[in-house]
Amino acid sequence: MPGVLKLPRGHLLLQLRRPLVAMLHACIVAVAWVSSFAIRLDFNVGEPFAAAMWSTLPVVIIIKLAVFYAFRLFQGWWKYVGLNDLIDIAKASSLSTLCVLVATLAMYGVRLDIHQGQTLPRSVFLLDLVLTFLLVGGVRFLVRAYTESFRFSSAPVPVKRVLVVGAGRTGMTIVREMRASRALRHTGDAAVTAYEPVGFVDDDPYKRDLRVDGVSVLGTTADLPRLLDRLDVDEVLLAISSQSGRDIRRIMDACHDRRVVFKVMPSVGDLIDGRISVSRIREVRIDDLLGRAVIRTDLERVRSNTEGHVVLVTGAAGSIGAELSRQLAMLGPATLVLFERSESDLHDLEFALRHTLPNVGVTAVVGDILDPTDVSAAFEQHRPSRVYHAAAYKHVTLMERHVVAAVRNNVIGTYNVATTAERFGAEQFVLISTDKAVRPTSLMGASKRAAERVIQSMGDGSTQFTAVRFGNVLGSRGSVVPIFKRQIEMGGPVTVTHPDVVRYFMTIPEAVELVLQAAALSRGGDIFHLDMGEPVRIADLAENMIRLSGFEPGRDIEIRFVGLRPGEKLFEELLVDGEDVEPTEHPRVRVVRTVETGMNHAWIEALIRATEKRDVEGLIGLVSAAVPEYTPSELLPAGDRPSRRPVRHISLQS
Repeated sequence: MPGVLKLPRGHLLLQLRRPLVAMLHACIVAVAWVSSFAIRLDFNVGEPFAAAMWSTLPVVIIIKLAVFYAFRLFQGWWKYVGLNDLIDIAKASSLSTLCVLVATLAMYGVRLDIHQGQTLPRSVFLLDLVLTFLLVGGVRFLVRAYTESFRFSSAPVPVKRVLVVGAGRTGMTIVREMRASRALRHTGDAAVTAYEPVGFVDDDPYKRDLRVDGVSVLGTTADLPRLLDRLDVDEVLLAISSQSGRDIRRIMDACHDRRVVFKVMPSVGDLIDGRISVSRIREVRIDDLLGRAVIRTDLERVRSNTEGHVVLVTGAAGSIGAELSRQLAMLGPATLVLFERSESDLHDLEFALRHTLPNVGVTAVVGDILDPTDVSAAFEQHRPSRVYHAAAYKHVTLMERHVVAAVRNNVIGTYNVATTAERFGAEQFVLISTDKAVRPTSLMGASKRAAERVIQSMGDGSTQFTAVRFGNVLGSRGSVVPIFKRQIEMGGPVTVTHPDVVRYFMTIPEAVELVLQAAALSRGGDIFHLDMGEPVRIADLAENMIRLSGFEPGRDIEIRFVGLRPGEKLFEELLVDGEDVEPTEHPRVRVVRTVETGMNHAWIEALIRATEKRDVEGLIGLVSAAVPEYTPSELLPAGDRPSRRPVRHISLQS
C-alpha cells in the first residue's frame, strides 16, 4: 500500500512554504483573470481589451493576495481541506472581486465600457469570481485526492479491511481519515498498517444501498453475521456513540464467533479536544457494553451552584471523591478543600489538580471525619458553603466482619460532618449514599440508610441537607470489575457469587455528574435516586470481560460460582416500603418521597456509646431499630448473633 514521503523538520521547502503558497496563489489569480477575458471574448483577446487586461493584472494580484492573506488561505494543510475551507475561499473570492471592481472603477471612471481606448467588459468580474473560487479550491482538493489515493512507498504495508458500523458524521469522518492516514503505527507493533474501509452497516432504512463518500451501505447490524461470513473483513469498527449496550454486545458476539476484531471510536466527550482520527480507535471496554445514554447536564445550573463558593469534599482521594473533586474544580469554586485521611492519595490528587487546573484554588487537608476536632478545624479555617460527604466504608463483606468500624465511619462520621456543617452555617450538605441502603441485607447498606436518616433529622437551620443514592460504579475501589480483571490476569478462575445475581452499574464520571445535577436541584431534605438504567447480570459481565481480554469463557478461563456471601442479595432494590419517586427537571434524577423522619440525639448518643464499648450486638440492635427493613446476615456465630430486640428505651424519631 503506497505511503507519503515526508520532508524532515527544518527542510528548506518547509521554511519557504508560505512564500511558495503565496506565489502559487498569485499564479492562480493571474490565470483566472486572463481566462475570464478569454472566455468572455471567445478566446480572441485583441486590442483594446488586451491592454486593459494587462494593465489591471498587477492591481488584481495585489488586491486578491491581500484579501487571501486576511482570510488565512496561505495557512493550513491542504490534504485536510473540507467544507469550512471552501466557505472561506468563497468569502475571500467574493470580497476580493468586489475590491477589484472598486479599484477598477477608480482607475477607469464610473463607466466600464471604453475609457481612453481601453475596455473592461462587466461580465469579466463575474467570470473571474467563479474561476478564482474553482481554481483556489480545486488545487486544494487535488492535493487531498493525491494524498488519499495516489501515495507511493518503497515497501508495501499490511492492509486491514474494516467494516464501519454507522454511516453518520463520525463514520464518514473516520473513513476519510482512514484514506488520509494510510500509515498508522500501532502501539507496540513495529509494522506500519493501512486501513481500507470495505463498507458501512447502518440501521437507518433510508441509508440502505446508498454510497456515502464512495463507500456503500451494505446492510443493517442484523445483517452483520451474514456480511462477516461473505466479506473478507479484518476489523469491525463501531462509529456510533449512542449505540445501546445490548446492541454492542450483539455486535461483539457476532465478531467474536467469527474471530474478527471489534473496536470502537471514543464518545463525543472523549473526542471534544481534537478531531476524529484513526489514532483514537480503541479496543472495546466493559463500560461500552453498558450502553449508557449521554447525560444532558444543565451546566449553567450546576455551575451556579458551585462557582464562587468554597466547596469541601470529604473522602476526597477515594474513587468517587477524586472524580467529584475534579469535576467541581472545573466549575470555578472560590476554593476547593480536599479533606482526606490518606495522605499519599491526597498528595497525588492535589498535585494532579494543581497541574491540570492551575488557576483553581485547591487546599488539601489531612483529617479524619471520626475526629470532631479535625472536622471543626477545617470548617473554622475555610468556612465552606458547599459540603459533599463522600467518605465512607463500602466493602460489603468486609464490613460484615467489622461492624464497629462500619457504623462508626458511615453513621457517626456522617453525624460529625453534618453537625459541623450546620454549626458553621454551610448552605448545602450532600451525602453520597447507595442503592444498598434500600431494604439492606448488609451492615454497610444499613449504615448508609441510618446515615440518611441522621441528616433527615437536621435542616432546621440555614443548611440544606440532601442525600443522593446510586448503584455500583465501574472502576471504583470495591467494584467487581477490577476484581474480575485481576482474576483474568492470573489465569482464573473468575468467581461469581450466583448465576442469577444482577447489579446496576454506572461509570464514575456519570455518577458524579448526576450527583452535581441533583445538588443543584435540591431544596433541602431531599433524597435523590439516580436513573441507573437496566440491571446487568454479573455472570454475563464476567463472560464479556473474559472475551474482551482475548479468552474464551469456560475453555481458557473458568467461571466459578461460589455462592452469595454474607450481606449480599441477588438483586438491588430501588425503594423502601412507603417510599415513592417523583420526576425532577432532569430525566435521569428522581426525588424519593418518604414518610420516615430522622433520628434524634439520644439515638446518636447510644450509638456512640456502643461503638466505644465495641458492643457489636448493641450496635446491630440500634441500627436495626433505625432501619426496620434491615435483615442482618448469618455471619456471626449463632450465640453471638443479635436478637434484634427493639430498643424501647430510646425514642427513634425526632
